[in-house]
Amino acid sequence: MPSKGYGFLEPMAIIEIKLRRTNGQGDNSFIEGIKKDIRKIKEIKEKVYGNYPCFLIILDKKIDISQSVPRGDNGLTIYYQFAND
Repeated sequence: MPSKGYGFLEPMAIIEIKLRRTNGQGDNSFIEGIKKDIRKIKEIKEKVYGNYPCFLIILDKKIDISQSVPRGDNGLTIYYQFAND
C-alpha cells in the first residue's frame, strides 16, 4: 500500500502483524484494535481486485485472550500466539 511507502503492481497477500508486549495495552483496547485491523483488511480486500490470501498475525506477551480473539472469515486467516516468556 502506498501509505506504507512500499507497493507492488499486483498484490500477493495482505498481512497485518499486531504485537502486544507485557506492559502493553489493556485487553479491551487490544481486542478493539484487532477488530479495527480486521475491518481495515476487509476494506483493502474490497478495493483491490484479486483472489489473494489475507492474514492477521497477533503476537501477545501479556495474557492469553485467545477466547476473545475473532476467528478468520471470508478469506481472512487469523493466527493468535500467546508467549509468556
